[in-house]
Amino acid sequence: MKITSIKTFPVGIPLKFNYRISLTDIVFKKHLVVKMETDEGVFGYGEVGVLPTEIGGTLESLASAVDYYFLPVLKGINPFDIEDIHERMNKSIYGFHFAKAAIDIACYDIMGKVLNLPVHKLIGGAYREKVPVTWCLGIESIEQNVSEAVQAVGDGYRAIKVKVGQDADYDVERIKAIREAIGSKPKIRIDANQGYNPKEAIKTLKRMEKLDIQCVEQPVNKLDIKGLAEVQQGTSIPVMTDEAVYSYKDLIRVIELNAASIINIKLARVGGIMRAKKIAHIAEAAGLSCVLGCMLEIGIGIAAAAHVAASTPNVDLESDLIGHLYHKEDVIEDSGVKMLNIEEGDLYLPQEPGLGVSVKEGILEKYRI
Repeated sequence: MKITSIKTFPVGIPLKFNYRISLTDIVFKKHLVVKMETDEGVFGYGEVGVLPTEIGGTLESLASAVDYYFLPVLKGINPFDIEDIHERMNKSIYGFHFAKAAIDIACYDIMGKVLNLPVHKLIGGAYREKVPVTWCLGIESIEQNVSEAVQAVGDGYRAIKVKVGQDADYDVERIKAIREAIGSKPKIRIDANQGYNPKEAIKTLKRMEKLDIQCVEQPVNKLDIKGLAEVQQGTSIPVMTDEAVYSYKDLIRVIELNAASIINIKLARVGGIMRAKKIAHIAEAAGLSCVLGCMLEIGIGIAAAAHVAASTPNVDLESDLIGHLYHKEDVIEDSGVKMLNIEEGDLYLPQEPGLGVSVKEGILEKYRI
């Protein structure tokens, strides 16, 4: 089997609502979708959500990397040779983890289809059949955040993630109101997206310690690992990394400095399924928990992350795999089965071969940029 072509679909799909985080407001989400084809007629899809404020690049640059750097070195290669594929991509261009992740995911989709197995069976098996997920709240009015949190808990979500990091006093006020509204049982996780400095983070978190916060995600700048360690050691609320871990070396530095208790793994950021599993294994060896996050991907990327979450034992906290629900339209065919459905706070794992999702290319063309 050999790769014969890789088609790129740069798309932009509007969200159902404005999603505000400390870094930016998101109302229209861009995605890179790739379709990898082989000489045996088997094809696979990969997808990543694109956020220029995090990756330092654009949707157009990612698509160009696939078209002009990856395709020439991958044409004629067997998609099962995933280590060789990553090495070839790394030699062709530095960085561009998001574009590499889309290629990696498409390879796994093909592998599963060829073997007639869902992807999770290729990377460890179904350690869990369903993936517990959070419902994520943006930075909005207290009334809106409280109303949405109460609705999510009523829908069965057992963990609520709240974006913070623009105004510390307002953050404390919002979290206190949410806790009072939903009671003591549901978990609350907060995510600052690098919005605080270490001193401010510690001061703010100490004010929240009585509110039973599950963890704080990326409270300080992603390059400030020492500052992250200060926060980890300065409050009783556990720290989760997000933007700070792009590579194995990043994670090792976090471990060496005891800078976090939990690692948020995003396939787009780390470079795909293969690298995500390796990062999870390193974290497991260090005794760290993991979650699978998303860049508000549509169904293709969410399915890929769900397979990793389901097959990885130390992904033992709720993952953030709800991006497909935030878009006005998804590209996944409704198969009539529980595929990426979320019920009572659990995401159902696709069981069909490959990623287990069918893609509507007409929708990709509709939203092509």
